[in-house]
Amino acid sequence: SDSKIVVGGFSIGSNQDFAVLRYNTNGSLDVTFDGDGMAITPIGTGDDSGGSLAIQSDGKIVLVGESVVGANDNFAAVRYNSNGSLDLTFDTDGKVTTAFGTADDKAKSVALLSDGRIVLAGNSNNGLNNDFAVACYNTNGSLDLTFDTDGKVTTVIGAAADIGSAVAIQSDGKIVVAGYSNNGSNNDFAVARYHNLTTNINSITSDNYNLFIYPNPAINFLNISLKNASNEVNSVTITDFLGKEVSRSFTKNGNDLIVAVDDLCTGIYMLNVKTNITSISKKVIIAK
Repeated sequence: SDSKIVVGGFSIGSNQDFAVLRYNTNGSLDVTFDGDGMAITPIGTGDDSGGSLAIQSDGKIVLVGESVVGANDNFAAVRYNSNGSLDLTFDTDGKVTTAFGTADDKAKSVALLSDGRIVLAGNSNNGLNNDFAVACYNTNGSLDLTFDTDGKVTTVIGAAADIGSAVAIQSDGKIVVAGYSNNGSNNDFAVARYHNLTTNINSITSDNYNLFIYPNPAINFLNISLKNASNEVNSVTITDFLGKEVSRSFTKNGNDLIVAVDDLCTGIYMLNVKTNITSISKKVIIAK
């Protein structure tokens, strides 16, 4: 944000290590960054190769690539404070590695979700060929277990190697990975898009007031079930992540209310229910 220039990659000594440099706007090294303008970070005992970086809104720098762990490459990420020191709030030592399978996993690109979560994309070798690979991390460096239940996903596209090269986040939170896929003879352009959705939530319960919301994720409608006859709903509203109201109509079906959501885009919303007893706000997911 101060127009200084940040470059990430790797430095070769006895092994390759992650490296970040920061330049002043006139091209000179910024010596306020780690004392000499350069931060070099070994991750494992073998080669570590950084290849893509992102700068968070708080100025912290995330550099991603791969690191040799044992006999194979793993996804690797390092986060630096704005002064060039390792951010020890990120997986306790500023760096994290992730294995998908038993062969090489290489992160090629990084993007940041609006809530600060970190998405890495690249490829994972399944023992025969490479597949597209995506991992999602919480802001503290732990895998986000709401992303495909274990924080990572691989995708087969063609009959041979599938290499993810770049990742971007759409305004609705969907994750787009681009690269190439080998059809057996040639490489073709390849694009995969992923929902940024929790997949292991079945229902939302507010037991204190005997109010149940389901299904979650929802596709066409949400049910609001009232188990207490004295609990009467006065209003229902749905707002997007910017706080804009996008829906408020509902129909009654016995003790249940039905809220149509088929006109909403895929994403995360806030459902606000006001009854004669209380007001409840719960996160819901719309999946198409």
